[in-house]
Amino acid sequence: MTIAFSSIMAVFIIERIDEWHGTISLAPLLLVGALSVAYWRLTDDLRPYALVQFVPCFAIPAMAIALPSKYTHSTYWLWGAGWYLVAKVEEAMDKEIYGLTHHIVSGHTLKHLCSAMVPVMVIMMLVRRRIDEERKSLWEIWTIQTKAFYLYQVKSLAAYRMKKNGIEDLALEDQTAALVQKLDSV
Repeated sequence: MTIAFSSIMAVFIIERIDEWHGTISLAPLLLVGALSVAYWRLTDDLRPYALVQFVPCFAIPAMAIALPSKYTHSTYWLWGAGWYLVAKVEEAMDKEIYGLTHHIVSGHTLKHLCSAMVPVMVIMMLVRRRIDEERKSLWEIWTIQTKAFYLYQVKSLAAYRMKKNGIEDLALEDQTAALVQKLDSV
């Protein structure tokens, strides 16, 4: 697992930052992963290993949101991290899930099913993505989509009020135009 996490983190750095940083980060990431397993084996302390597993789970979504991607369909990184987080919760609640399902399925079983969704998300991303000329972060994309949504709502509300009043309300039209201009400038 540490090899997989280290490799995915390096690939993500290649995609979000650049090829040189991602390539040189692979060896240190693999070394840290191997050392965490060795430490676990020698001391029976899982904390460093857990850290190696959980840091990518939170670093990848944070970087996916904040840093612009070279490619489209970046939200699949978030879906993959979400599936992995669900898998870890199911692993932690193994006995509770086993009891709730009347000893039919355990949390460990569900963990493996949800973990299998992570490469499915990555494959779907790789199949669908293409080079993104604009290179926007997910945060920028969501901001634009939110502005467009609010703009649509303002225009719809203004049109509804004008139709309801049965007259051309020039003051309302001017207020709408001012609000649209303000939203566009943000």
